Amino acid sequence: MPCSRRRLTGSTGRCARVERPLAYRIMPQTRSTPCVSVCTLDAAGRLCLGCGRTLEEIGAWPALSENERRAIMARLSTRPREAGR
Repeated sequence: MPCSRRRLTGSTGRCARVERPLAYRIMPQTRSTPCVSVCTLDAAGRLCLGCGRTLEEIGAWPALSENERRAIMARLSTRPREAGR
């Protein structure tokens, strides 16, 4: 049975542990996001009905700092709620 961070080596078919770089192991790998995997736009095509972000915010999200993401997430609760949110 395959397991994470292992790969087959050579013709023996045996698993060998693949170590991740130290920076990968000590750095947090999660980013704050309001995404709930319900990616549907409102009737105007401006807001995601799942998370409430605008298309501009969604597009910029990967480049934003953690502080910028948290500021946007704080503002989401003040946006008008659409049906289904």
